[in-house]
Amino acid sequence: MKAVNNSTDLFRKALGDIYQIFLSEDPKENATEKALAKIKSLYNADRIQLIHLDNDNNTLHFVCEIANSKKEKISTSLGKLMHGKSTCFQKDLPWIVKQIKEGKQVIVTDIKKLPAEASTEKETLSKNNLNSFLCIPIFCCGGIYGFIGIDFQDKRSNWTENDKEDFNFFANTFSLYLEREKANKAVKQSRLQALRSDILFENIFETLPVGIELYDEKGYLININPYELEVLGTTTEGILGINIFDNPTLSKEEIEAIKAGKEVTFERDYNFQVIQETGYYISNRKEESLHLIGKLIPLKDTANNIFGYLLLNHQDAGYYLDKETLRISLEKLRLAVSTQDSFFWEYDPQKDNITIDYDLLDPRRKEQYRTIQKMQLTNRISHLQNIHPEDVGRVLQQLNLMLNGKIDFFTETYKYNLNNEYRWFTTSFRTYKYDLNNNP
Repeated sequence: MKAVNNSTDLFRKALGDIYQIFLSEDPKENATEKALAKIKSLYNADRIQLIHLDNDNNTLHFVCEIANSKKEKISTSLGKLMHGKSTCFQKDLPWIVKQIKEGKQVIVTDIKKLPAEASTEKETLSKNNLNSFLCIPIFCCGGIYGFIGIDFQDKRSNWTENDKEDFNFFANTFSLYLEREKANKAVKQSRLQALRSDILFENIFETLPVGIELYDEKGYLININPYELEVLGTTTEGILGINIFDNPTLSKEEIEAIKAGKEVTFERDYNFQVIQETGYYISNRKEESLHLIGKLIPLKDTANNIFGYLLLNHQDAGYYLDKETLRISLEKLRLAVSTQDSFFWEYDPQKDNITIDYDLLDPRRKEQYRTIQKMQLTNRISHLQNIHPEDVGRVLQQLNLMLNGKIDFFTETYKYNLNNEYRWFTTSFRTYKYDLNNNP
């Protein structure tokens, strides 16, 4: 039995609170500090820290730290204790660093029982009046970012397997937040320009059998795919630069909804006579109208600001397009907006069948993906058997929740066997289609 109160309800509340903190739109919020405070309170810890592994300088950087003010002996970070600043060298904690770099949790219930190879840690941490501690690895962009350190002055009882799983949930939440923050800081050009140059987005943009139009934040068309050019009977030169807010086929109510950042779904006869009479763009369509269905969605950043618009169309060729096809295409585009250096794979639980869309891969990395092709991933077992034994239980637990309809999204980072070598993968699993009984 664990010495701190960590019931399922308390854990779920803390995890929910942390999600809300990280999803908050208030830029003034110190999200990391508030999230760490929630975990510290849940486990009644004396100190909690977010520590970044800086491998370029072989240091540990203390990004954020919260300690009990009444316990002076533990209120100073390890970095300040050893070097008088908010960093210390990785050689100061060699055993812990080695475990973290291998993606392992470090759970020490009694510092006196540290293994012989952790003699440096034993000496250093004893000086800081610690009796037990936890270190939870944090992943970011396919590698180890660092870890969350949780310290106790009082001895702790043994931690359960459920506790260890809870730690992974917290770690994954921080990983998602750090991935998002790193992506935001890395964007030095406009989001739309980044999209236009992104290989994954461009491959989807060019190959989906759906008309796609990409507009900037002011509503000007900056890109259009070949399918849409054919549907509209125009050329790139004949249509680029039009403004979505001047579209004569949209109602005033729809235009106001778009400006307000709302998604607009439509199914109508698209009037080419109006297009030609108003000179909205140059079209060689002889028909007076075509039946189109589609959706226009605003593209928003993490602060909920609109940085562009994405419009999807499909021509009715004697029948109405199955709206599910349009929705799936939209989901793929949304993923392309938010991911890089990735590939798509789909799993059909009813057929127990895995398919990978190799046409959407970055052509510069196809040699690497041939390795995956050779593995012949065809069903769930063939996927799971390649996950490292230390990670497969965690992934399977989440996957079963998804297959049972309990959740519709989760992200996991795990080691995966490629050519007899384990490599780190981060996978976002999302349900995008349900049957009539609401099963994935």
